[in-house]
Amino acid sequence: MDFLIEFILELVLEGTIELGTNKKVPPIIRYPLLFVIFLGALFLFFGIFSLALATWKKNIYLSFLLYFFDFILVIGVISKIRKAYEKKK
Repeated sequence: MDFLIEFILELVLEGTIELGTNKKVPPIIRYPLLFVIFLGALFLFFGIFSLALATWKKNIYLSFLLYFFDFILVIGVISKIRKAYEKKK
């Protein structure tokens, strides 16, 4: 599970950071793509959160697992962005 989360974060975040910092890509292409990737990540986070809310009454253990997965995903994204920002400085 940890490998899967790390692989997804590597793929999305490294690609996004590379796209966002590459000056060879024109801004007219770069900014909309970054915005679409950002919206996709928000959709994923809020989708998992709403699924956890929906399963709260039926299966509390699954709901806690989904909350935990969402929390780990958000923390992973924040730490990855922070590391990439410090590396670029």
